[in-house]
Amino acid sequence: MQAERAADQARAAAAARAHAGETRPVVVLAGEGRGGGHRAVMAALAESFLGLYGAALHLVALPSLVRQGGALLRLVARVPGAERWLERPGAAAVARRWLGGRRLAARLHAHGAHAVVFTHPAAAALGAASLGAPAAGAGRAAAGACPPAFAVCTDPGSWVRRGWAHPALTRVFCATEQARAALLERGLAPEQVVLSGMPVRRAFFARPALDPERVRAGLGLAPARPTMLVVADRQSCRRELAVLQAVLAAAPALQLIYVGRDGGGLRAATRLGRRYPGRLAAVAHTRELELLLAASELLLAPPGGTLIFEAAARGVPVLVLAMRSLPPQREATAQLVEQTGIGCAVREPAALGPALRRALEPPQRAAWQARLAALVHPGSAERVALEVAAALGVRPPLERLVPAAEPGLRHRSGHGS
Repeated sequence: MQAERAADQARAAAAARAHAGETRPVVVLAGEGRGGGHRAVMAALAESFLGLYGAALHLVALPSLVRQGGALLRLVARVPGAERWLERPGAAAVARRWLGGRRLAARLHAHGAHAVVFTHPAAAALGAASLGAPAAGAGRAAAGACPPAFAVCTDPGSWVRRGWAHPALTRVFCATEQARAALLERGLAPEQVVLSGMPVRRAFFARPALDPERVRAGLGLAPARPTMLVVADRQSCRRELAVLQAVLAAAPALQLIYVGRDGGGLRAATRLGRRYPGRLAAVAHTRELELLLAASELLLAPPGGTLIFEAAARGVPVLVLAMRSLPPQREATAQLVEQTGIGCAVREPAALGPALRRALEPPQRAAWQARLAALVHPGSAERVALEVAAALGVRPPLERLVPAAEPGLRHRSGHGS
């Protein structure tokens, strides 16, 4: 019943759009609300689709797709091992019939989706299982048929979450050779994996809208003093406040910009700033992170994949906090930072002071900066948009074409790169 209702909704939506003269193919960007990095990738993709195709495509963003599948589906998304289970024969039918998968698929069909791009592993695994196999043949899926499903893997290291490797995905875009090898080990075929680079908004590559000195002065900091941006992890704000105190004590020459993700952490950081006037500015998490990165010489943050690539685009070396037991994908990201030579991983409290002193040495920082360009490419988001639209038989106007990532783009992992 529910499957027939979903098909009816899709046909009704397509008929309504056709009646209104709307014949553009629909691309749905689908993620899950947890994690700012997945939303950042979605924003970069939306920017590229609109920049390349303008009104030629109809773009729909669903940043919290799994939540729309119902409480049971949300619970399944949080269960360890659920992504592995969804790969088993018959699991897709169970997800669709009993776990809210039909509701999730109906949500996608109601938008008349001709292609779906997932930016979160839970959304990719549950969405691909709920949709089933894509329609055979090239071009757009008909109303009610299963649209091709794509995923943009935000795990850049040598270990990726299983949700990125669901066999029903048509293409999976990844950021590095390490991630590509990990996806192949998960069972994807070579033709399913595309080395595109990490999608990053073009604002991170462009000249900043404000001079760094003005940004620092606007935050109450010294315009010419060395500055480090500290981005909090929403799961460990208290721990990072202790790190702030250690940094302020260990590096007197350094001033900090702290970007918090919750009210309690921000209030505590603001109180700490009163003890160190002119050395610590606490701000709420912002969409204009590129301005704060432009005003900083260093980034101190947990090993989140997207943030590291945004810093690389801005030319800012990274110190990742790896002082506790990390999820495998984060540990792999910390190892990637060390392998690529774009910064270092701080693995114990006693190592923080020496790491900061080393990072503030101009030769060391210059060596890290020289390796950043090999990690990130300004055309990565466009590469994804071009391939997804090409699967629908849509080409961008020639005047909108921009240089995209080279098909053979390789990210070197040696320190001599």
